[in-house]
Amino acid sequence: GSDEVGTGDFFGPVVVCAAFVAKSVIGRLEGLKIRDSKKMTDEAILAVAASLIPLLPHAVLVVDDPKYNDLVKQGYNLNKMKAYLHNHAIRKCLQKTPSAPDYVIVDEFCPKDQYYEYLKDVEAYRKVTFLQKGESAHLAVAAASVIARYTFLQEMEKLNQKIGLRLPLGASPIVDLVGKRIALEKGFECFPEIAKVNFKNMEKIRAMTKTPDRPAAPSLR
Repeated sequence: GSDEVGTGDFFGPVVVCAAFVAKSVIGRLEGLKIRDSKKMTDEAILAVAASLIPLLPHAVLVVDDPKYNDLVKQGYNLNKMKAYLHNHAIRKCLQKTPSAPDYVIVDEFCPKDQYYEYLKDVEAYRKVTFLQKGESAHLAVAAASVIARYTFLQEMEKLNQKIGLRLPLGASPIVDLVGKRIALEKGFECFPEIAKVNFKNMEKIRAMTKTPDRPAAPSLR
């Protein structure tokens, strides 16, 4: 199973994980109450990660903000980026599996034909089953989502230390307010290092920090 996190967060990386779940470990995963990471609290994910990660052959890819912004400049949209990452993570994970999997499942984010069109210039793994809400339907995708989320949280903690603030997740108005504070205290030049600057949040932060026009001086006539 392969899943990604971070694609809706202004601050922080995009993380993709592919994980192999053998039938022999399904019971142990169920005992850990593994499910779609969006249905687990971050505290629960941090608590089970140490037990989950050693159980599963897996591959994790992290696209930090500088790399993400560079790919956008090269013309990658988010779905193309995700297609490359899923394909690469799956191929890396398969090198670690003791046997060929019965299924390779990706949570569907674009039509199948478009997915392979994005990958036309690379060696693509083609025995993929695309499912909407795959992380809810299959334990392997859920496990991948949990490992990806755990990795994302670890990377966010590094960014928090680097910037000296607790960066909010998502892309809400709270994100804009923290972005405004960062812009005023540290300048806009730091954003490509910590944020996805093609998000609309960047425009809002620029608008919030723009110096208002001064009223015209009254006429003496």
